[in-house]
Amino acid sequence: MSAPILAIEDFSVVYRSPGGDVRAVQGVNLELYASEVVGLVGESGSGKSTLAYGACRLLRAPALITGGSVRYLAPVASSADPSHVTACPFVLPGTPPPAQPKGHPAAASAGADQ
Repeated sequence: MSAPILAIEDFSVVYRSPGGDVRAVQGVNLELYASEVVGLVGESGSGKSTLAYGACRLLRAPALITGGSVRYLAPVASSADPSHVTACPFVLPGTPPPAQPKGHPAAASAGADQ
């Protein structure tokens, strides 16, 4: 079997507060393979979004990653076009798409919509 495109191992996140740290994610392990779909299900406040944002290093204070590792295996581009390579496999609802550098095909099409 090939290597996972995403491997999260023993991943933990806390939220710092004056009363002490609040554990939001503790010891999560997850592997995602090419062509596989994984759904995160849980109650409100159970850490689903914190896990996704933390894995992409998009957390803001007072959140703090306290342990674990996240490894991405980016697809190999079949051409010199860098748009074929994805840096983060998570697409988070309500998150605007990343800005593209001038001259990038996606930057030209984004401006056409406005």
